[in-house]
Amino acid sequence: MKEKMKEFLTKKNIIICACSLLALIIIIVGIIFLIPREKNNEKLLNQELEKVGRYYYENYYYVSAANSDELSKKADYLSNFTNTGLKISLSNLLRYNNTLADDVKNKTEFKNSETNEACDMDKSMVTIYPKEPFTKGDYQISIYLDCGFQNEE
Repeated sequence: MKEKMKEFLTKKNIIICACSLLALIIIIVGIIFLIPREKNNEKLLNQELEKVGRYYYENYYYVSAANSDELSKKADYLSNFTNTGLKISLSNLLRYNNTLADDVKNKTEFKNSETNEACDMDKSMVTIYPKEPFTKGDYQISIYLDCGFQNEE
């Protein structure tokens, strides 16, 4: 048994085993860090765009909806958009509030980090679907990014 072990542990076999182990580690690290990178970038951009869209709807659009303080009039107006939604492009969202726009622009560059393709500011958008009973937080939001991600809706 010791002889077989000594035979196996020659310099050549040790080098082959070490190289194989190193190659395996490199492949595993590549899989862990490189593949999810695009998904993380896409997820980050979706989260940022959703945050800007929510801020816009709750602090600007809902407040001024139908220029009414009465909830019933707001509900009547917002009910028109329950199925079609309110589509707001990224360029319009960033234009609406300069402070928010500067904060988002400084924190997040809207581009696909894998392809370096910048997001189309007019085609990337949030769609907000107001829901009953049409209070400030009653809505759903969907995000569309036009930056070359494969799984775009």
